[in-house]
Amino acid sequence: MTTQANIPGGDNIPPVSDLHQTAALLAGLLYADPMNILADWYRLYRSFIPVQYQSHTSPPLTTTNPKGTRQEVLHRYQPGYTDLVSWAGQLIYSSKNQKKMAKKIPANGVTAEKVQNDAVFERTRENMAEFTRSGKASVSIRELFRELTIYAKSNDAHTRLVKLLSKVISTDPISKRGERTVTNGDLLLLKGFNFNRRVPLREIVYPRYTVAIDRAAGQATIAMPEFVPKVLIGCPKATTHFKLVLALATLNFETDASTYVKVSTNEIGWDQVLRPAENMVLNFPANTPDNIIVVMSVEFYQNINGVSYDLKTGQSNAAAIVAVSKP
Repeated sequence: MTTQANIPGGDNIPPVSDLHQTAALLAGLLYADPMNILADWYRLYRSFIPVQYQSHTSPPLTTTNPKGTRQEVLHRYQPGYTDLVSWAGQLIYSSKNQKKMAKKIPANGVTAEKVQNDAVFERTRENMAEFTRSGKASVSIRELFRELTIYAKSNDAHTRLVKLLSKVISTDPISKRGERTVTNGDLLLLKGFNFNRRVPLREIVYPRYTVAIDRAAGQATIAMPEFVPKVLIGCPKATTHFKLVLALATLNFETDASTYVKVSTNEIGWDQVLRPAENMVLNFPANTPDNIIVVMSVEFYQNINGVSYDLKTGQSNAAAIVAVSKP
């Protein structure tokens, strides 16, 4: 329901029509308010009125800031578009066609050019440079191991990996602030990172395996002890078989040069049969000057009438970094 009302116009309060019923209850108070407090409150209140209560496009309201400059506080209402604004008139949030968008208009005159060149923002530029490196490194790692993590990652994998790589950069003991790199940091912090936050690898693979990396020989050996699958491998319902998959990548974070190799077991029945110990070997360029990262994942299968169907579910698939080596 919409109530028609007119508020007597004054120097600071323009005539307003088409008020929402609740707002109409305050109409008589606005003009009598000597401090214009209610008038300012009303203008803010109008920004929260849903569009469906507007019978037509409302004219923008204005106010005067402490410097004497009149600023538009409320924007014109348009079908399907609602603006919420701050007291200074900047758009802080908008919703259009049910898609949420955040828009910020600098109130203090800070522009991208100023951030890039002004001496005041030197620390900001340093932080931005290091954050860019951690973001680039995260993308490189995820792209290299996409084959293992495509069904074994959570939506926040990139964010968590960037945060961890930022910690790695902060441990660089050589470079100046703003010039620190992932390579010079403590890359061992990456060991144990789970791409799927919902399912850590240690809660799926319980055998006490070891990973040995021989740079001179160009080999990484994963020694898996004997184990009973149904006791030491956590599988989702409907699983009849599984595979252990390992991948190794050499990566130069500065040039983005890399190599990649993958090995896996045959399909292993999820049963009570004792499985013998096994060594899985990954070969890479001997004496490589690049960083080495090893990732393990588990793939689950359901075998029906001799045909295996992989179970691709992010609720059960796990992948994690199990070894890291610096040159």
